[in-house]
Amino acid sequence: MKQLSLFCALVFTAFSAEPITVSYIERPPYYYQENGVHKGFLLERTRSILRSAGLTGKFVSLPAKRILYELEQNLAPHISIGWFKKPEREQIGKFSLPIYQNKPQAVLVSKKRRALFDEFKTFHQLLDSPLKMGAIDGYSYGNYIDSLLNLRINAVDRAVVTSESNLLKLHAGRVDYLVVDQEERETMIQSAGLKLADFQLLLFPDIPRGNLRYLWCSRALPDSVMAKLNKAISRYADLK
Repeated sequence: MKQLSLFCALVFTAFSAEPITVSYIERPPYYYQENGVHKGFLLERTRSILRSAGLTGKFVSLPAKRILYELEQNLAPHISIGWFKKPEREQIGKFSLPIYQNKPQAVLVSKKRRALFDEFKTFHQLLDSPLKMGAIDGYSYGNYIDSLLNLRINAVDRAVVTSESNLLKLHAGRVDYLVVDQEERETMIQSAGLKLADFQLLLFPDIPRGNLRYLWCSRALPDSVMAKLNKAISRYADLK
């Protein structure tokens, strides 16, 4: 028994010393690469979590479909940053404790058309109006917003676009408003080459606190390592 325990300890020590692939999609300000440097406030939080857990990570920027493929193949330990937990994703990999909770999502409007929104006191009222929301096809706005949009398909103009091109549609008046994460507003507007002063955020009381974001891990990541990650995550006061 002592020999077996020693063997397991040696295996875990070797594993801990080996950098784990830690992937992310390009989505500033959460996680992104600039001049070859991995940046973003959630990437830095993940780096801190790994350090606290006694682990090292090899950070890589990958497309979402490539991350999904790597987790499905389950050939090696793999951690991906900032995903929403969904039942279909839980069938593929395992989720840590949440590493962050977004601020409540907000409605972004063109400031020159701000008066159009004065009559709406709730997001439900806005969705039931003739105004059109610009949405990215295939993009999840989280369970709450998605459930509302699925019941009001005529209220949404869905298109295969990027966040920046969707913002340009708003600026040109081809859609009336967008639903955005408050954290991304400034970066998104600047990336589109537009001015912050041209837009305004509207907050509605019926939009709840934002989505939880997790580390989505391959099943090849040992449960003992997941436990260490969760212990490190549990130290963050803003998640309690």
